[in-house]
Amino acid sequence: PHPVPHPSPPPATSTNTNNSTTNNMTRQFIGLLLILLSVAMVASAAMTLSVKNTSTSIRSRSRNTKPAWYKARQRPITPGQKAALRTLWPKYGLTFSYHTPLDLTSAFHRRTPETTTPTTLEIGCGSGEALLEYADSNPDRNFLGVDWYRSGLATCCTALESRGLTNARLVRADARLLLDRGLPAVPTFDEVLIFFPDPWYRAEERRMVRSDIIKGIGQRMQRGGILHVATDVPGYPDHVRELLSSDEFASSWRPVDAAERRARRPSTKYERDGINSGRTVKDLCYVFDPEPEKNP
Repeated sequence: PHPVPHPSPPPATSTNTNNSTTNNMTRQFIGLLLILLSVAMVASAAMTLSVKNTSTSIRSRSRNTKPAWYKARQRPITPGQKAALRTLWPKYGLTFSYHTPLDLTSAFHRRTPETTTPTTLEIGCGSGEALLEYADSNPDRNFLGVDWYRSGLATCCTALESRGLTNARLVRADARLLLDRGLPAVPTFDEVLIFFPDPWYRAEERRMVRSDIIKGIGQRMQRGGILHVATDVPGYPDHVRELLSSDEFASSWRPVDAAERRARRPSTKYERDGINSGRTVKDLCYVFDPEPEKNP
């Protein structure tokens, strides 16, 4: 008998062809996604490393945007400090707006048009260790302390109240913002104190002693006024000297001996910590003595 022939397989249909094409496209799409994900991860790692190396960001460099690190660096505040700010800030604290700068004559309740009360500005007053001692020993002088941290300002308010001091006021603000918006650009201070400012090791453009701050101080400093800087950070004195001897400021600021002012400068926690750690404290003083403008 003749063998029964096996039926031949059916020809490939268009459905099988479409499924194969779809699978190939899916594999290609997944491969493309994996490549894009790898590129994104590499870019993210590079950006993170760049931010870490510079310790700064585009946001914090903007002159009109509050730096993101403000909130992160804000020290915790206790219920007692919150109560102190709530009850004592109206008495010792000053507030300004972009269109309404501070009126220090009114703030200190010393309306004496015929005389000018000498006024000291301390940038970075902290909890007020130095400010309190100066205000206590100089009752005929006004003192304005500026700082950003609420905890230190609350401690200072409490101490001012307990000592009964009436010649000191406080402002919670960034120093640059205070100089830009909070104080009129007229000669106001005959002394500016910057004691143990943050070193900003990896972001020197943030240092308190920098070009825009010194320019703002000069616009509000009386002729013959003194800028007193104290620091225990290695290299910071050289940074100050280099800046104030630059072409931008050499004709306005003249270095003077700091021995006498250092002898009567109150000790602060930051100074004691520096000495206990074996660091050397340096005081630098400059007198504001701008050259007279030449008539055209």
